[in-house]
Amino acid sequence: MSQLNNKNKYRGLAFLLAASLVVSSASIAVVSCGGAITLDKILQRRRDTTKLTLAYNTPVESWNTAHSQNQGDSEFLANLYAGALGIDEYGRTYGDVFTSGYADENGDSPYVGNPKPETKLTVAEDEGASTFDPSVWKYEIRDNAKWYKKDGSEIRNIKSSDFVNTAKYVLDKSKGSDLTMLWETFILNVKPVSALYSAYLDLPKENGLDEKLTGEELISAAWEKAIKAVEAKQDVAYKSKDSDGKVESRTINGDDISDGGFGLKTFADDDKKVEFHLSKPSTYFETVLTYGSFTPIFSANVDKLENGPIDAYSGAYLPDSIDGDNKKLVKNEKYHFASKTSIKEINWKYLANPSSSTARQMFEAGEIDAFGVKQTDEKGWSTYIGSNSLDPSFTGVFSTEPVEDFSFGIIYNFFNSAGSEGNKKATSASKVLQLTAARELLATGINRTDFVKYYSEKFDEPNTKVSKNIRNIYTSPNFAINPEGIDAKGEVIAKDYTEYVKEQVETITESKVKAADVNEGNDPLYENSENLNGKTRGQLVKEVRDFIDNETNKIQKTSDGKVELVWLLSPDNGPINPYLVSMFDRFNGITDNPLKINGVVTNTQQEWTKKMRAGEFDLMSSGWGPDYADPYSYLATYKIDGDYSAYSGTRRLTDTVAGKDKKEYNESLAKDSPVYSTATKEFYETLSKYDEAVEQIDLGETVSDDGVQTTENRYKAFAQQEVNLIYKDFLMTPFYNRNQYKEYKVSYVKPYTYGNAIFGLSSGRLFTQQKSSSIATKEEYVYQIEQYKLVKEAIAARPSTGKSSNIFYQAKKNN
Repeated sequence: MSQLNNKNKYRGLAFLLAASLVVSSASIAVVSCGGAITLDKILQRRRDTTKLTLAYNTPVESWNTAHSQNQGDSEFLANLYAGALGIDEYGRTYGDVFTSGYADENGDSPYVGNPKPETKLTVAEDEGASTFDPSVWKYEIRDNAKWYKKDGSEIRNIKSSDFVNTAKYVLDKSKGSDLTMLWETFILNVKPVSALYSAYLDLPKENGLDEKLTGEELISAAWEKAIKAVEAKQDVAYKSKDSDGKVESRTINGDDISDGGFGLKTFADDDKKVEFHLSKPSTYFETVLTYGSFTPIFSANVDKLENGPIDAYSGAYLPDSIDGDNKKLVKNEKYHFASKTSIKEINWKYLANPSSSTARQMFEAGEIDAFGVKQTDEKGWSTYIGSNSLDPSFTGVFSTEPVEDFSFGIIYNFFNSAGSEGNKKATSASKVLQLTAARELLATGINRTDFVKYYSEKFDEPNTKVSKNIRNIYTSPNFAINPEGIDAKGEVIAKDYTEYVKEQVETITESKVKAADVNEGNDPLYENSENLNGKTRGQLVKEVRDFIDNETNKIQKTSDGKVELVWLLSPDNGPINPYLVSMFDRFNGITDNPLKINGVVTNTQQEWTKKMRAGEFDLMSSGWGPDYADPYSYLATYKIDGDYSAYSGTRRLTDTVAGKDKKEYNESLAKDSPVYSTATKEFYETLSKYDEAVEQIDLGETVSDDGVQTTENRYKAFAQQEVNLIYKDFLMTPFYNRNQYKEYKVSYVKPYTYGNAIFGLSSGRLFTQQKSSSIATKEEYVYQIEQYKLVKEAIAARPSTGKSSNIFYQAKKNN
């Protein structure tokens, strides 16, 4: 997203800490039934299997799939709109809007848009249809994929031009789409197309377009002109506005445009064919297509702002009522996979300011169909789990190993946007955070366990000093696997990317921090600065104090001589805020500490969201989930223009010290920046070095001796940059994994009847879920899970198992 100070990219599943409690809504009904609720009454209760009632606590911000990747929005969008691809309950990829292609019942490929690879990571030398080419992905739209009005009436078939509609929205910089960087990461020549297209829309007359054109006519003319300019691969002069709104002349050099034109290909003679030509070979590209990033949008959405919605839907459900806090969706009987859907009505109830017991109380009152037993809900834990968590006392509880999802980290804001308005307290904080010693003092002085034990206390060993949920690596485990990794003995194994990071930590610290120290449940940061870079805490404190006292830096101090760092707290996070404050207090108590973290609770959740999006804070925590199965999905978030740039202030900072092109540091320009200090140049160079390094690795410029980038050297190179990010330059600090060590659920929904993947929206698509009329017993759950595991084992041996009878994989019948 290109707009500054008022938007930020959530890309994929990123969302803020205030949304970390998944609970729900409305008033809590009083359970009478002749007395308090009993477990026997819950087992005897019967529910309608065609209606599902859920809870949510993140208000919808956008109804446009081309605008938002906020998890709170995706919860609804995933059910109203069909995606390009989906993931079934066994982890296999299928076509949703697209046919299942090479992965259908007759195919043997794990991919929909490419045949089964004959060799590993080899780009095809020809365009043969049977040749695996990870830089070109080819699809066909289903004949029965259609647009519908909310009353269920058909509008028209989905066409290839609807994918172009998505591109037209996302690449218009004025729209501020959350999805822009995903397109820039993968699709060929997105950056020049976006620059020209946005400029043509903004200044049509100055760029040679008819000034009388408006709306869709202007969009089409600007798009066609931009596409043709990129296809010509020549120097393109154009007019655009700078950050101050002044018109300036710019040029895109033809040498900076790659061969092949724009990477989204459609065909005039066949409106069902869609091809994606990538800027780099990506075997994991289809994991991106399971998100909303490349979901087709209806033509009327292109000229709309983000909120919508318009009356055109393509998914398994249609809106019955979505305007109020409580929302209702109904089954789309004409959806192309409607035969899979047994739940005909979904109701969502909204609740602000939930406690850890709210969802349980609502379930007991018969208001919702499922809840997770939270360790901080003492009464709920005692009732349903009891003293032995390995053998829950309530037979209706089933437990699963938690799926790794969000990786939470502490974000430092290097340009608090309030500072651009003359707020000296804000600029002082931003200046201090540019100093490496200050960030290291924070990273090694904050005892993360003080907060993270909120999620782990019931599972931590007695008298343990470190929470099981402490995360020491930003990239989540178990999602980026090198099937041919090399272990310490030189043997070939399936190697998790995080193992490469652990090895690099040991290398960079000269074995003062061991690889095992980086495992979750350890804390290699707290009170460990001397082993990380040879500086004691006292030395860090002195270095920060000297920086603050340097009159050149013009730092504003509090009455007790400290620099205040504001960490905004949401009023909706009542149960967890005390844990955060406890963490702040311990840090603030460090001897002679020149820094002070101040937890400030906003008046409303809306105010909190507004300030966070505007970058009006100094410290925060945010969770990130991957968009595709590669470490770059995480590491790109901390690039200068990365997904977190609106939070970390990197874009705001570099604009003021290096200009919009961000080519190199400019001292004379930097001195006019409100956050300029004696640390700014070094900080900019550190940030630029990281930005350039991860970009080069992603583009395949880190290669082995034979000139080929293998997964092995790609992961090694990324791991080195991740270690620099966390343990050398302290540009961010990993925080926690929010999942309980083991998840306990009480639910009418049968386990494993929904998409099974850490990435994508499939786990949130509810049309395949099956609901029981009563709570299953422990024995019934065990049987269901064992049957699932048997099928999964069969699929591992023969991936086509069950495809012939599964509508997801039915081959297209030729007329």
